[in-house]
Amino acid sequence: MSCVVRLEGQPDRHEQYRQARLARIPELARDRYLRLRRRRDRHSTLDPAVEAELRRIGLPTDFARPRAAAEWADELEAEIVAVNHEVNRELGVDFERYYAAPDTGRRLGQLTVPCCSFIATPIRDRWTR
Repeated sequence: MSCVVRLEGQPDRHEQYRQARLARIPELARDRYLRLRRRRDRHSTLDPAVEAELRRIGLPTDFARPRAAAEWADELEAEIVAVNHEVNRELGVDFERYYAAPDTGRRLGQLTVPCCSFIATPIRDRWTR
């Protein structure tokens, strides 16, 4: 799991990362990538075909040399799929257990130590104590 911490008043580094990554996607594939992202964001369940295509389009952005991405694409795809599946399964279980409960805000508010919770939905950038 990755996390980008942003304190109040600081620039949104995650959005900067996303924009820089998008700019590295070849122009011919960029529109398709954005359409797939919007499609994925509209649905609550993941479509494996959409996820695979997003990974294939985005993978070269993680490399300084496009040829390196092409050389490693199959191996990285297999590894990413295995790891992401397991991580997403665990995160889904944790989300249901810890964050989907109606009393999450109250429980976070009762913490006696500083805590910052970053969850896409339904809690977003919720600070406590």
